[in-house]
Amino acid sequence: MSNTVKVHASCGCYVGEPKWKQGLNDWYKEPDDCSWEAIIEVDKEEWQEGFVSVNCPQCNAELTQDMEHFDLVE
Repeated sequence: MSNTVKVHASCGCYVGEPKWKQGLNDWYKEPDDCSWEAIIEVDKEEWQEGFVSVNCPQCNAELTQDMEHFDLVE
């Protein structure tokens, strides 16, 4: 019996600096979103307890199960 489960992982965290437009009507724009996503294997016991956590390989943000970065595949 496998000790891992497959989950769809995704990251939508902000990357880079906020963008500003200079002028009479200064406005703020959020930085770009990281768009990494993949199917990964995580520890089955951690998944069942709600404690899965990985670092995004693209932007290095910490992705945690309680922030809904993961969906069970199998």
